[in-house]
Amino acid sequence: MSDPNWLNYVGAGTGIVGAVLGFIGYRQSREMKAVDLRLQLGRAENEARVAIEHLPALMSLAKQSRERVSAMTGQAGALQTWLNSFAPDLEQVAALKTQLPAEDTSYEALTPGQLAARVVVVHRLSLQALRITDKYKDSLAEDDKARDDRRADIRAKLQ
Repeated sequence: MSDPNWLNYVGAGTGIVGAVLGFIGYRQSREMKAVDLRLQLGRAENEARVAIEHLPALMSLAKQSRERVSAMTGQAGALQTWLNSFAPDLEQVAALKTQLPAEDTSYEALTPGQLAARVVVVHRLSLQALRITDKYKDSLAEDDKARDDRRADIRAKLQ
């Protein structure tokens, strides 16, 4: 170590090693981000698929319930108004189904930016399905309340 510049060589070598390790860490974090986004996308797709696929059965049940309650109360006009909003909702559910990606879709080739954009799209589909689900669950709850009120009226008349 008679060369007085040995400290410069050590510093340069350490800098190069640090740069290489920094680049490797950056690549690993980017890969982990992509894996995390693929996981989020898969989970979001599964949730959206389940929500959308269960909607037709829920809507059919709500329609049947509303028809029965309307028959019980004799409010044909209210039923027709309800049915007028039912048809477009059924069409919207069909449209949501077509927007879902196929179950076997692979996202290995997508960049993190593309994955994030797909997560947002699938989340939007889930929110639309949730809005329709809430509407028809609320309709069923209204029908249950109408039935309970009718039963209470009948009990009051019998006593």
